[in-house]
Amino acid sequence: MNSRFEQLAELGCVVCRKHYATDSPAEIHHLRVGVGIGRKAIPSRTIPLCPPHHRTGNYGVAFHQGKKAFEAKYGTEEELLAYTDEALDGERPD
Repeated sequence: MNSRFEQLAELGCVVCRKHYATDSPAEIHHLRVGVGIGRKAIPSRTIPLCPPHHRTGNYGVAFHQGKKAFEAKYGTEEELLAYTDEALDGERPD
């Protein structure tokens, strides 16, 4: 079975998939909620985001350019994590 990171890469950007019904290559975004400074992120709390939605887009497009604006437009990290987990569950063979 593929690792979670491989599955996320295959899934593609969760924002593009959910909001624009398109596939795009993804980077791994680690949710930092509940993780202290200097602590490693938890692998199961990761979502796939394309470079523009992760870090290279402008304010309100890229998560790292403006978290509040990003979440107002696309949903919270927790909502996107739930959507990602559901998509992965639906794509896994029984």
